[in-house]
Amino acid sequence: MTKTNFKILKENIRRLMEENNVTQEKLGEIIDMSQSNVNKCLNPKDVSRCFSFKQICKIADYFEQSIDELAGRSQTAPSPSPKSICDFFMKLISHYSIVHFDHEVTERVEVCYSIDDEHFEDKKVKYDAFYFPNYIYAPPYFDEFRLEELNNEVRVDGNELHDNIKINQFLQKFIDAFEKRDSGVYDEETYNILVEAYQKILNK
Repeated sequence: MTKTNFKILKENIRRLMEENNVTQEKLGEIIDMSQSNVNKCLNPKDVSRCFSFKQICKIADYFEQSIDELAGRSQTAPSPSPKSICDFFMKLISHYSIVHFDHEVTERVEVCYSIDDEHFEDKKVKYDAFYFPNYIYAPPYFDEFRLEELNNEVRVDGNELHDNIKINQFLQKFIDAFEKRDSGVYDEETYNILVEAYQKILNK
């Protein structure tokens, strides 16, 4: 591993420990190492000291990560299935986490099998679109009773949806970082560091 990969490895292990409430003492028990040595191996400034390959394997197994993921190497993730995507949206819709609206766009549609531009036409296509509202949203089909219940909740707790605000802030930053990496402005290392930093904010 290069010095950069060692640094990323240590940062990823520290992040996983923080996200899973694993102390240095607990990690030491997992890899059979004293807490003081774990602390030294996690020091990002000391690239001369790190975990052994066997210990890294144990850490990867414990956190259910691959060694490549721990080292910050990108992997091509399998595309999610239509069912898994639909299950995801069903859950969000059922918990009122997202708001649905119709979104119409004009697209260039092929009308026959030909590469000639004259065989394409502009067509208006309507899609289902969604967003995470920052404030409590009352669906138009709510009756008076459900609206009154919602109003009572707002009077007590306010109408800000703090989790959604966090999600929207993350998505704005992530999309910007992804587009810059995809266009070559950011390299893979910079992109990974930024995304990990944005994810840490979500856990606060």
